[in-house]
Amino acid sequence: MRTLLQDLRHALRGFRRNPGFALVALATVALGVGATTAVFSLVNGVLLEPLPYADPDRVALVYADNPAIGLPRFPVAPATFLDWRRQTRTFAPLAARRAQSFNLTGGDRPIRVSGERVTAGFFPALGLRPLLGRIILSADDGPGGAKVAVLSASFFHRHFGGERRALGRQLALNGESYTVIGVVPDDHRGSVDLWVPLGLDPTRAPRDLHSLEVLGRLAPGTSLAQARSEMATIAARQAAQYPELDQGWGAAVVPIREVIVADVRPALLLLFAAVGLVLLIACANLANLLLARVSGREGELAVRKALGAGRGRLLSQLLTESLTLSILGGGLGLLLAAWGTRALLAMNPKAVPRAGEIGVDWRVLLFALAVSAATGLAFGLAPAWKAAGADLTPVLKEGGRGQSGSIRRLRGRTLLVLAEMALALVLLAGAGLLIASFARLAGVDPGFRPGRVLSVQLSLPRPKYREPARQAAFAEDLLGRAAALPGVTAAGLVSALPLADHTPQLLFTVEKRPVASPAQAPHANYRAVSPGYFAAMGIPLRCGRVFTAADRTGAPRVILLNETMARSLFPGENPLGRRLTLGVPGPGEEPEWVTVVGVVGDVRHTALKEESGMEMFWPFAQEPLADFTLLLASDKTPGALAGPARRAVSAIDPDLPVFHVRPLAEVVSEALAPARLSTVLFGLFAALALALAAVGLYGVMSYAVAERRREIGIRMALGADRSRVFRLVLSQAMGVALLGVVVGLAGSLAATRLLRSLLYGVGTADAFTFPAVAALLTGVAFLASYLPARRATAVDPLTAMRGE
Repeated sequence: MRTLLQDLRHALRGFRRNPGFALVALATVALGVGATTAVFSLVNGVLLEPLPYADPDRVALVYADNPAIGLPRFPVAPATFLDWRRQTRTFAPLAARRAQSFNLTGGDRPIRVSGERVTAGFFPALGLRPLLGRIILSADDGPGGAKVAVLSASFFHRHFGGERRALGRQLALNGESYTVIGVVPDDHRGSVDLWVPLGLDPTRAPRDLHSLEVLGRLAPGTSLAQARSEMATIAARQAAQYPELDQGWGAAVVPIREVIVADVRPALLLLFAAVGLVLLIACANLANLLLARVSGREGELAVRKALGAGRGRLLSQLLTESLTLSILGGGLGLLLAAWGTRALLAMNPKAVPRAGEIGVDWRVLLFALAVSAATGLAFGLAPAWKAAGADLTPVLKEGGRGQSGSIRRLRGRTLLVLAEMALALVLLAGAGLLIASFARLAGVDPGFRPGRVLSVQLSLPRPKYREPARQAAFAEDLLGRAAALPGVTAAGLVSALPLADHTPQLLFTVEKRPVASPAQAPHANYRAVSPGYFAAMGIPLRCGRVFTAADRTGAPRVILLNETMARSLFPGENPLGRRLTLGVPGPGEEPEWVTVVGVVGDVRHTALKEESGMEMFWPFAQEPLADFTLLLASDKTPGALAGPARRAVSAIDPDLPVFHVRPLAEVVSEALAPARLSTVLFGLFAALALALAAVGLYGVMSYAVAERRREIGIRMALGADRSRVFRLVLSQAMGVALLGVVVGLAGSLAATRLLRSLLYGVGTADAFTFPAVAALLTGVAFLASYLPARRATAVDPLTAMRGE
């Protein structure tokens, strides 16, 4: 310990004597460790941190599965769920939930709260135990069951101040009174405010309406493979029992963690690999700095060795110095990581699942410490070993004079710079591909014009607006008031907002094209819209007409198709006047026909990356819905309409809250958020790698010029002019850089294949990106080499040769 403290004091004194070296080394380590730790905090919070459930690895989601018709991992029909729950032995329990938000009234103003309708067994399936009161039981869940509510801990504290007297209180949800019976911890999403009973009626549960998310906990002693085998058997049994509806449907059992992180895992792991390359470049720079420092201390080390210091003693001292640098730099890097993590989440937390659980915890601290120590040990060992084992007798004989530089003496440092250049090019190529991909994705035409459009979501409470006629009357009144607002050029309603809401699907059949069973019927996305919807959204009419005020209850049923659906169903034919049935009529059931009256342009409803599928629209007035979005196009900024829109709703029903009031452009921006986050982070890491590689090349060439001052002086004394010296130094530097570019290009062609799932409209071997990043790296290398080369031309031959 005494020796260690002595080495530590010696290291700190050395840093004080050479603050420039210490600051550059600390900054290099801090940048590398900080960036790596910040990304690890995301990986830890999303992929590694346990879910907030008891034994979460035994929780799985069970989906209806029919890949043959393009419906894998699909919601489950209520009747199917009840069959599963009755027959399963591998899940104990099996439960279901359906998302439903509520209008909460009775306070100063109505508010919108997020919620779910769940079956008894939902909380035990997740392993959530009540913090207060009790959970939903079997007696609550059924036809005519009690109207009770369980609150999440965050909503309990936000709405009731965490006071225990909230138990037994009444909540007015959608105009109905619910009794608060318990409080449970927040689930992994942290966005659900409360849960109420689902109340399935076995005698009336539909088998053709897929609307439930099913989850279960594996029974003790049961494996996931056993659960999958059992559910496949049950699904096959149902298909045989109900061939008209269940033929072709199976069951997919997926661990809950896989579902939560499936979309973001590839991007996170690729970002972690990218920041790992940044760390390697930073470590290579640290190794170069340490090699330069050791070379400058040859005289000191020779004297210490001559006075009796053994190889182990010198090695211990030099490793203590490198470890001290790495640990101090790691501490600074941890501060950068804490700030960087907050900055990453501030960019768009919605793009990252479990964002509330991301932070600097013990795993992150341990990771930062391990990376810091490994950096100092791994990249300080080679310089220390070289210095401790070198024959320093020639140094003593020359009285401590420096030796002329040589390729051999700089070979190690040159190879490190070459590696830095190659790694930097790999990151630049990845960043270039992502930037090109994001530019193309951002340039995708969504099929509508989001500028100057405000979206306002509403949900009519069922008890008050149970009858379709009341829903239609409210919508008509609202549209009239909204269209009369100053600045509004068009107003419309839609049941599911593009790029924001879940896209519902419906089976259909075409007249004179019967199907043998519902399992063979085609399906399409559907939306209910008002006449002004297409004008407000700027969706073009391709042929026929859009809906009018005459398309209301009692009028002939009509429908609009998008271009893709019209082209798919009626290739080379006129779709106008053709008839469809919505749903599949049963045996002996008279079909209800709807007539195609128009075709509108395609809209990317699900995601900007996905081409438009088959879409159909029906008049809102003919089949109104309780949940919809009001869209207001205007000749002013959309935000200016938010207040008037709220007042228009309140004038009709003061107890009805509005929510998600935002410009439509914000909806499109949120759809780009995941791609934007990956692109920005990859770009930042590539820029950092480029800067570190340039600093490394500059440092090596500056050191080479300083060591070769006498050689350069001799060359100039023998007749070499300044331009020749400049070309000599520059050519050596650019030779290293160009070799690094070649190696980097080869590595990039292999590494960028991993980015395939994140790219849109760009190949992994893009003909523009690779030459562009190679040219960029070459240009930066030239700038980094230019100053040392110019410095070499300023060498005075007499001064340089005076020591000979």
